[in-house]
Amino acid sequence: MPNGNGPIALPIAIGRLEHLTHNQVDQKPNYRYSKPDLMPFVYILYSPSSNSFYIGATPSDVNLRLEKHLHEYYGKAYTSSRKDWEIFLEINCESMTHALKIEKHIKKMKSKKYINDLKTYPAIIEKLREKYR
Repeated sequence: MPNGNGPIALPIAIGRLEHLTHNQVDQKPNYRYSKPDLMPFVYILYSPSSNSFYIGATPSDVNLRLEKHLHEYYGKAYTSSRKDWEIFLEINCESMTHALKIEKHIKKMKSKKYINDLKTYPAIIEKLREKYR
């Protein structure tokens, strides 16, 4: 029991989410944590119907993250308005902090041309990795 003299250490579950079943009641997939083998990514999704991009970061599986967006796992978030999201680009990162910095940079650019250039010119991604290392 903590005695009020310092911070409390809490256990943290770290792992990769895996799709288990599809809940027919609310149409949301069920997920659980499994063994940790984290490889953080910045991911960019593209919706052809709206010609728009979504930029995010995840601690591991980009395909699982896409599935969660498609099944409205995040409620009424921006991605729930479209059902045709596809993975446009994945950028592997050294840590989640590294991924979040790169994600923030890309979002600040607010440019479809910049996002397309990331895919066309991989050297830009390498420069981002170095800059935010």
